[in-house]
Amino acid sequence: MYSKQYLLHTLFALALLASYSPTTYTKPAVAALGVDWQYDFLTTGSLPVVGADKKVVESANGFRALLRGKGIKTMLSADHHTRQSKSFSKNNTDENGEPLPDYSQVMSNDVLVKTWPEHCVQDSDGAKIAIEVFEDDVIFYKGDIDEGDSYSAFFRIKHVTGNENIETGLKDYCKENNIRHLFVDGLALNVCVKDSVLDALLLFGAEMKPHIRLNSCRGVMSREAEVQAIEEMIDAGATFFFVDKEEDRNDITNYWLNALGNKINVVSSDEEYVDSIILQDKKEDKEANAAEEENALLEAIEIEAGNKSRNTQC
Repeated sequence: MYSKQYLLHTLFALALLASYSPTTYTKPAVAALGVDWQYDFLTTGSLPVVGADKKVVESANGFRALLRGKGIKTMLSADHHTRQSKSFSKNNTDENGEPLPDYSQVMSNDVLVKTWPEHCVQDSDGAKIAIEVFEDDVIFYKGDIDEGDSYSAFFRIKHVTGNENIETGLKDYCKENNIRHLFVDGLALNVCVKDSVLDALLLFGAEMKPHIRLNSCRGVMSREAEVQAIEEMIDAGATFFFVDKEEDRNDITNYWLNALGNKINVVSSDEEYVDSIILQDKKEDKEANAAEEENALLEAIEIEAGNKSRNTQC
């Protein structure tokens, strides 16, 4: 049997718990990031991504509409270059003063820059967002500093040493909204999508779980390079899923699925997969709240035990 004194102390601890308000834990959130859905990256743009056609844009729009219907936050990133950007081949020269060919690599003030055709210049038609933009979408701009570039949605510019990287604000936004599950799609899969996903995992570790939707991603260079990028992201902790729709089956997606096998989650519908992540989020929410309540109870008991000890000494 418990003593009357013990029961009184326990009741006091429970009363403290009832008045306790958690300060270290807030409800996890699910969000979505559309990476660089800009006209210059579509098949008709100045830096076309193979397969980035109207059908892929429609697929991305459909997915975002589903997410919005479930109350999920949607965000976008976008290249925002000036015409003087060192990321453009025309703005770099070789030892003979000739412009460098596209896809060269140069060092510019501690920034390793790969040179590209001119694209996504500020205020140009090619820089405009090609998918539907919602009124409350948050857009994070990158690559707007002339001396270099950033493929990651988290940075405006990235330096080789990692020093003096300038952020877009996406990291702070994710922290402020406690985003733990991040749906990702966009262009190009093995460039800006990859860097954004890897930086999310690097910056947040196990607290951030990226889910990449292959239906609305397209890559550049080669299918082999795309598969290598997918494997790199999976090894870092990302999850990939493909919604098995007949209209989304083509040479590109079939190659990815055949090459990667069970490393890709093949699901029957977007809603099925999104709902599974929402349920997972709710489970994590419940577990975190239970742990917080247990810690609060232990803290309250320790406080009361300390008070009891001091009263005894008096």
